[in-house]
Amino acid sequence: MIVGEGMSRDEMQALTEESGVIGRFRFEPFVDNARMPGYMNLADLVVMPSEREGLSRVYLEAQACAKTLLASDIPGAREVVRHGETGLLFQKADVDDQAEKTLLAAGDSALRARIGRQARQYVERHHDIDRAVDQYMALLQLQCER
Repeated sequence: MIVGEGMSRDEMQALTEESGVIGRFRFEPFVDNARMPGYMNLADLVVMPSEREGLSRVYLEAQACAKTLLASDIPGAREVVRHGETGLLFQKADVDDQAEKTLLAAGDSALRARIGRQARQYVERHHDIDRAVDQYMALLQLQCER
């Protein structure tokens, strides 16, 4: 399943048609936040091959759903992905490395379960909304006191 309407969507759809594998893929358009966990929970793996990305909400959503996240080794991904612990990183724009890591994770349910568990724990510890709001409020109070 490919979810979203990113820049590569049309190209990916055309490639699946040309390769004769279109029937093995499902292309979903934009999915709103309320429905995203349902889609995330259908996945065994979440792959984010972005070459440029800040701290993407998709990274955190995948981890919160205890899914194995495979992401390009870029600064935004490295903020939350510890390779082999809270996800898997592949070299940016390296299709062979991406395929190797995808096949590794796809073929090892124990690895996916372990990474998913650790990713969920990481998000709960470091990206809890109440904790984030408290930290932000403390920062604002500090700024106001200056």
